[in-house]
Amino acid sequence: MLGRITGPAAPAVVLLEAPTGYGKTWLARHALDPAARRLRGDLEPLGGTVVDGPVLVDDAHLLPPEQLDRLIELVEDADQDRRVVIAGRLLSLAVHDAVQLVDGLALDAEALAVTAEELGSPEPDSPAARVVEIADGCIRIVAAALDQPDPVAVASRMVRAVAVAVQQDLDADEAAVLGLLARTPGLDPQLSHAVAATW
Repeated sequence: MLGRITGPAAPAVVLLEAPTGYGKTWLARHALDPAARRLRGDLEPLGGTVVDGPVLVDDAHLLPPEQLDRLIELVEDADQDRRVVIAGRLLSLAVHDAVQLVDGLALDAEALAVTAEELGSPEPDSPAARVVEIADGCIRIVAAALDQPDPVAVASRMVRAVAVAVQQDLDADEAAVLGLLARTPGLDPQLSHAVAATW
C-alpha cells in the first residue's frame, strides 16, 4: 500500500477514509516527506497563503464546515511538488468529488484492511484468519489480539467493547435509527456496524 501511494506513478492527491484503527495516520505520515506540512483537524495554520510543498491533513473529519472549501482548494491545486494526503473517518462528498475530479486515489476501509494472507496465514480456519474476519481487517485490533494467548476471544471482546462504546455515545434519535436498522429483516449486519461506527 505504501508503495502504491509513494511510487513514481503515485497520484498528487490521496484520500484515506476508514474508521479508527485501520492505519490511516501511520500510512499518511509515511506517504510524505518528513518535511511536509502536517495539520490535524484544522487548516487555520495555513492561513490564506499559497501552500508550497506537500501537505498532510490528518483527522480531516474534524474540520469545521467553513474550512471545507479551503481543503478542496488544496486538492485542486495539488501536483507532484505539492502533494496532498487527507486522512479521516467520514468525509464530505464534496471532498470525494474533488479528489475524483483531479484523478486522485481514494482508499477506504476495505482497501486498508489487513488480510490473513498478508499475515502469512492463508488457511481459512487459522487463528489469524479468524481474528482478521472478526476485526473486519482493522489492523489495530488484529495486532493487539494476535499478541494474546487466545487471539480469537480477545478480538471478539475488543469488537464488542467498541460497539458498546459507540452505542453509549448515541443520542436518543441515533439510537432509535440504529435499533430500527438492527431489527430490519435481511439487513446486512455490516451495515448496522458501519452506521454505528460513523456516529
